[in-house]
Amino acid sequence: MTRVLIVDDDQTMAQMLHLYLEDEGYKTDVASDGDSALKALKTFEPDVIILDLYLPDKKGNELIDDIQNQTEAPIIMISLETKSSERIHALKRGVDDFLSKPFNMKELQARIEVVLRRVAKVERANLLKPEPKIEQLHNKKIELDRQKRVLTINTEQVELTNTEFELLSLFTDHPGIVFSREDLINRVKGNHYFLTDRSIDVHITNLRKKIEDHPKQPEYIKTVWGIGYKWMN
Repeated sequence: MTRVLIVDDDQTMAQMLHLYLEDEGYKTDVASDGDSALKALKTFEPDVIILDLYLPDKKGNELIDDIQNQTEAPIIMISLETKSSERIHALKRGVDDFLSKPFNMKELQARIEVVLRRVAKVERANLLKPEPKIEQLHNKKIELDRQKRVLTINTEQVELTNTEFELLSLFTDHPGIVFSREDLINRVKGNHYFLTDRSIDVHITNLRKKIEDHPKQPEYIKTVWGIGYKWMN
């Protein structure tokens, strides 16, 4: 049975989500703030998390890192906020989807199933590729451990968001291949996710800061003007 953790201080909304998802065969738990959400991760062990953007003790965006330090469960953020800047910021921090309130419950259920299928697909791929991928990049050694989803550069572990890791995995698997922004959106997350050309650029910028000696003059993730990006090794 799929376990869904609902993190929302709006009791009416939380109860609606709880009743609907339980009726559809999910097992749910509800947390009304960040602290109780982190405690629930240890006892409930969710398969997916529905996280409200605004909580009484902290913003959902501020909670993402703490959640991802405890679990790899995908996060679907929900909010009354409709500004694209908030969506992009949330996606940049590592959420897997973003849904604006009010929303259709069936759409939420569909998005839950989509993120779970993606997780299952990644897990199956990891079983087929159990060994870490090691690349020698000039004076650097980069190691991608797909099972643990860990990046190591010259023996030092580097933290990546889920999207950054997927982008880096795709690039290193296909050196020299030019990917358009649309290609990256489809290959990394799929058409069901809220990713835009601009958010791809943001992820690339952040990834360059983590792996390049000179991010503004990148050696590895090259811009192909008018098209997209490619990986050089």
